[in-house]
Amino acid sequence: MGAVEVRNLTFSFGVTPVLRGLDLVVEQGSMLTIFGPNGAGKTTLLKVLAGLLRPSQGSVHIEGMDAAKKPTTLRRLIGLISHQTYVYPQLTGLENLEFYGRMYQVAEPRRQARLMLEEMGLGAVMDREVATYSRGMQQ
Repeated sequence: MGAVEVRNLTFSFGVTPVLRGLDLVVEQGSMLTIFGPNGAGKTTLLKVLAGLLRPSQGSVHIEGMDAAKKPTTLRRLIGLISHQTYVYPQLTGLENLEFYGRMYQVAEPRRQARLMLEEMGLGAVMDREVATYSRGMQQ
């Protein structure tokens, strides 16, 4: 079983179909990039994957868990890199991650934030304000 498995996913806004019979498998340790024109259903797919919208038909499993049945648990496992960053520029990298860790009830948020920053190669700059980071560093 893949880390993310989508089977026959269909979603409609009223009578307007947005996603039709989508099948998708993302293996553990891999990354997925979603491209498409406006209105193609990219954001809708992400909202269904995150459990923010329920599919009209089909299923979504993340790490073996049904997204429709365990949305809160699954949101803690999902990451998204967007062009728009949601960081506070006046806070340090460490402070930003600790803030979000507390918001999402991560155990030991400061320690986890340090580990994540080190793992991403940002240990040397974790105490600098995010305003000094490049966009790539912020993402």
